[in-house]
Amino acid sequence: GWAANTINTVIFRHHGVITSGNFQFASFYDANENMKIIRRNLISKEIESHLIPGAYNLLDSHNAISMGIDPLGYLHLSFDNHAQKLRYRRSQKPLSIDAWTEMIPMTNEREDQATYPTFICDGDQKRKRPLLFLYRDGSSNKGDACIKEFDEQAMEWKDRCPCILSGAHQSPWTSNAYWNHPVIDHT
Repeated sequence: GWAANTINTVIFRHHGVITSGNFQFASFYDANENMKIIRRNLISKEIESHLIPGAYNLLDSHNAISMGIDPLGYLHLSFDNHAQKLRYRRSQKPLSIDAWTEMIPMTNEREDQATYPTFICDGDQKRKRPLLFLYRDGSSNKGDACIKEFDEQAMEWKDRCPCILSGAHQSPWTSNAYWNHPVIDHT
């Protein structure tokens, strides 16, 4: 996964490797500036790979890939985001890496200046919690941390309001939405 720089290993990157059922998935940019998705069968050890075509800006490490998986097994990718229109794709079949939507919006709300995409996956498949998406809407020193929730039955995203951290209004102080690795607890 070496892309001629550290874009695949930045500290704010989330879920470069995820596991669901008998499969493990990885996503990264390669040295030829391709986005590559890998699926490994944990039982047979078979490894498959798929290139997702596109033009990606690998010179800016903010453009790291975030990967998520919903309770039905659809893979979600957000990538190449640094205070620009949200870039997002979803697999067209559960647990599959070879068929993807074109780039699509999530809700078309607060998606014009997306940075730090973070899928929050529930590691406990028995609970079937919805897939969440945390990201910064805005720019440096003037951004909000927003959350979207995926409804897998309707196959659509919904905005959770209000934003959980606000720095866009610069009041009472200037701030920005940065986070480490958010997790879901037992409640």
